[in-house]
Amino acid sequence: MKLNITILFLAVFALAGCVTGGPDRGHIVMKTSDDTAHVALGSGAVKVGDHVELYHNECAGGGGIKSDGELRHCKKVSTGHGDVIELYDADYSVVKFPKGTKFSEGDTIEKHRH
Repeated sequence: MKLNITILFLAVFALAGCVTGGPDRGHIVMKTSDDTAHVALGSGAVKVGDHVELYHNECAGGGGIKSDGELRHCKKVSTGHGDVIELYDADYSVVKFPKGTKFSEGDTIEKHRH
């Protein structure tokens, strides 16, 4: 049963990557100060000046699969926004957040669609 659920998750994520028109999405790789972070969302997805949304995943009981095979449910919660201030390469950029924005490594970043 657990193997079937794992295979299902892998299939869903693989298919989700093939969908066009979805958000450009990445995550915080490293918090570099109280208001800046290196993110895995590079020049292929964003440019300097782009606005991004910040999300934290809140998972009941830690997320993932329980020992009995039941799925724990997570929800994506918007926690702020920021701006791309620098591009490192095709994979990484720097985002600056307003002072007081709470963020941490692993949080999700999505390019804001106007």
